[in-house]
This record gives sequence, C-alpha cells and structure tokens, in this order.
Amino acid sequence: AGRVVSYAEFGARVAVLARELIAVGVGPEVAVGVSSERSVEFVVAVHAVVAAGGQYVPLDTAAPLERVGYM
Repeated sequence: AGRVVSYAEFGARVAVLARELIAVGVGPEVAVGVSSERSVEFVVAVHAVVAAGGQYVPLDTAAPLERVGYM
C-alpha cells in the first residue's frame, strides 16, 4: 500500500506546485511531461499541471532517454 494523505494536505500540495508551475510559464497550450512511478507525488504532479492550465503528458519511466527527450 502507498502513502495516505488527507484531502487537505493533497489540496495544499497541488496548490503549491500549481503556483510554481504558473511562475515558470505553465498555462494553456503548455505541455508538461511527468515521469514518475505511481505514488502520491505522481497524482499531485498531474493535478497541479491541470490546475495550472497545462497539458499533462505521461512519460514512461522505463523508456530510453532519447525517447523521453523526444516526447
């Protein structure tokens, strides 16, 4: 089983990361790649990208670096 977080903690973490993403230019029509194993951090990252207005692009952690770079 994975780590458990409350809705309040989850929402706070999403909000912090979303603000950071917006500060570096994430917004409409900006794709953000997320490469992570399934975890709380992964779900926070995906939600933060969407909250910032960006587009989530899943990147396979097992893919060769050349493929990830292309994506």
